[in-house]
Amino acid sequence: MENSEDTPRGPGVYALILEITRDIVVKVGSLGTLKFEKGFYIYIGSARGPGGLRARLTRHVRGPARIKWHIDYITSRDDVKAIAAVVAETTLDMEETVSSEMIKQKCIKPQIKDFGSSDKRSITHLLTCNCDLLQCIKTTLEAFKSSKLEPKLITYTTS
Repeated sequence: MENSEDTPRGPGVYALILEITRDIVVKVGSLGTLKFEKGFYIYIGSARGPGGLRARLTRHVRGPARIKWHIDYITSRDDVKAIAAVVAETTLDMEETVSSEMIKQKCIKPQIKDFGSSDKRSITHLLTCNCDLLQCIKTTLEAFKSSKLEPKLITYTTS
C-alpha cells in the first residue's frame, strides 16, 4: 500500500473510497437534498488538469476551499472520511469505463443518478460498496484492471 505522498502528479482516473460515519442529509447543488446512509462509498473521478491526480485527491481529502463539484458537498463534511484511493495514470477520459466496470461488481451498487456524471453518459459516479473495506478495495482494483488500467492503491491516515 502507498501513502498520499506517493500519489502521481500526472493526469489520470481515480476511485476515492469514502466512509460516511453516520446517516446524513446533504443539499447537493442541482441534485437537491439527498440522504446518505452510513457506510462505504466510492466516487469515480478524473484529474487531467494542473497538478493531476495528486492535486485533485488532496482537494478531496482535505476538503475543498470552495464547493465546485457534487462530491465537494460530501467531502467537505466532518462525518465523511477519505479511506483510500485507487488511481491510474492516463490521458484518456476513463471515468465512464471505470464506472461501468464497477457497477458490474458483486458488492457495488449505483447511488444517486447523475452524481458526478451530469456531463457523461454514465448513470452515476457515486457508488456504494456493501462489503467490508478490504473487499471494496479489492473490487475497485479489479475494476481498474478490467478497464485495462494499471491501478495503484493510495491509503490515507485518519486522525
